[in-house]
Amino acid sequence: MIDGILLINKGKGRTSHDLVSAVRKKFSQKRVGHAGTLDPIATGLLIMGINKGTRILEYLVGLDKTYEVEAMLGKKSDTYDLEGQIVTEWEGKRELNKISEQEIIDALNSFRGTIKQRPPNYSAIKISGIPAYKLARKGEEVAIAFREVTIRDIYDIKINQEIVRFKADVSSGTYIRSLVFDLGEKLGCGALMSNLNRSVVGAYNLARGKSIDEVDEKDIMSTSDVIRDILPNYNCSSEEEELLKHGLKIQIAEELEGKDIAVFYNDRLIALCSFDYEQKILKPRKVFLD
Repeated sequence: MIDGILLINKGKGRTSHDLVSAVRKKFSQKRVGHAGTLDPIATGLLIMGINKGTRILEYLVGLDKTYEVEAMLGKKSDTYDLEGQIVTEWEGKRELNKISEQEIIDALNSFRGTIKQRPPNYSAIKISGIPAYKLARKGEEVAIAFREVTIRDIYDIKINQEIVRFKADVSSGTYIRSLVFDLGEKLGCGALMSNLNRSVVGAYNLARGKSIDEVDEKDIMSTSDVIRDILPNYNCSSEEEELLKHGLKIQIAEELEGKDIAVFYNDRLIALCSFDYEQKILKPRKVFLD
């Protein structure tokens, strides 16, 4: 059985689920997942887990990300991107030739920091257990609440008439389509996302990713090595290993920082534990057995 984490360079037009199916088929493994959806229009880094690797994806989903964004001013769509139904008339429309480059730059920079953002109606966010995009496709009313996200930086801004390109470092959960939509609203001319490339997730760069056709078994990273770099570590004794493997908590003397801890024995991942800082107790959340 194959285990670990895979860095895939996703091409345009394929869904994240398409890549999950392709990895299952390529490596003859049933248990495959990914850490953060990329829309069909988007390209770039898709982190995937195989077997035990799927059990640490929740920690990869929450990592910061860097995107290379292309926005088209003067148009809006129901999906906030080029693949949706174009809306050409709306209240408050401005002519593009009346918007200066500096105004565009200032508008983009105004989104830096922690902001309230409303995800697109055409998104995978579930409403009463149903993905919002399924409701939107049926023409049903979709009410997605605003959420707090952080735009850490916006830079390398390039403007060529109605096309605006920039890079954005953002927190997990940020919708770039919504960022572009909000840019259009702020400028009063409308905007949609015309291209998107995810170049960085946490410490992982797209340069390390390979296409589904190029990737092979030697490209699969060890689950232990990946989680070791993400979570604080604790090296347990053989007695503690036995307790953890049976789902029992352990008392430790060591000072640790973090609410989740990766526990190792002889360099082998044993468990992912929640940590009670005051009582110095590690309680297993996920146990990894050979």
